[in-house]
Amino acid sequence: MRLPDVTAWAQVVTSLLASGGRFLIRDDHPFFMMIGEDVSDGLRVEQLYFQQVQPMT
Repeated sequence: MRLPDVTAWAQVVTSLLASGGRFLIRDDHPFFMMIGEDVSDGLRVEQLYFQQVQPMT
C-alpha cells in the first residue's frame, strides 16, 4: 500500500494519540509468515508462500 501524503497521515495519527502517547507500527511482508514460530534453532520455512487454497491470516 502506498500513502500519497505521509504528512497528512501522520497528522491524523497524532490527532488520535493521547498527550504523551506513543504510536507503534509494524509492517511485515507476507513472506515472513512462512517462517515457523520456533526460531531457537534458526529460521525454518514451515508454510508455503504460493500454492495455497486459502489466504494466510
